Amino acid sequence: MKYLPLSRQIVFCFISFLSIFFLDSCGFAADIVTKETLLKMSPSQALQRLIDGNNRFSNNRLKSYRLDDQRFQLDKKGAYPPAVVLCGTDSRVSPELIFNQGLGDVFCLRSPASIVTPESLGAMEHAAREIGSKVIVLLLQTKDPYIEAAIDDNNAGNFASINYHIRPTVLNVKRDRNWKKWKKEELIALVTREHLQLMTEKIRTSSAILRGKFERGEMNLVTGIYNIETGKVVFLNE
Repeated sequence: MKYLPLSRQIVFCFISFLSIFFLDSCGFAADIVTKETLLKMSPSQALQRLIDGNNRFSNNRLKSYRLDDQRFQLDKKGAYPPAVVLCGTDSRVSPELIFNQGLGDVFCLRSPASIVTPESLGAMEHAAREIGSKVIVLLLQTKDPYIEAAIDDNNAGNFASINYHIRPTVLNVKRDRNWKKWKKEELIALVTREHLQLMTEKIRTSSAILRGKFERGEMNLVTGIYNIETGKVVFLNE
């Protein structure tokens, strides 16, 4: 077996050191959230991670991640995502990207118009009880296609099963006598906010496990709207 001369070994070690230093100095991160880190994290700190990440995303100052190293560490240590995000099914909205997070940082759930279902509640309870996640974010984007379709009372095909969950909010908003004077964009915005509020109440009333976490201050529940034009997430009740 041939060995490299000592001089070459030193050169290779130096190059490796420079590579690591260069990646770190350029914002490449390999760190992950460990079980110990998550235990020390407060709900407000978990939310701040998302706020900071979205600020980077919307200002095009992204933090890059060494995904290969993260993947290796997650395989060995497990994933402990601080945040649970329930978002819609729109391909323009990827929580990991718009919050500029790394692998294992977001426990992501999807459903049309972020409708809360027994299945998504069960997943949230798992994240809260087994993982120790600190914050749940109900996220909708501007111009959500399911919200728009519900406003138009579109029941084509199986869409009726989706409309069933959104239509009550639409009718509630339309109780205002002046709703016909509103622009459609205004109506969509109001229904979006009302729908998020309704889904929030559904989480609180349908899960004793999550409600207990909220009441003890071990977990927060917030809502947010992602602007697909600006890339900015506005949290409504942080």
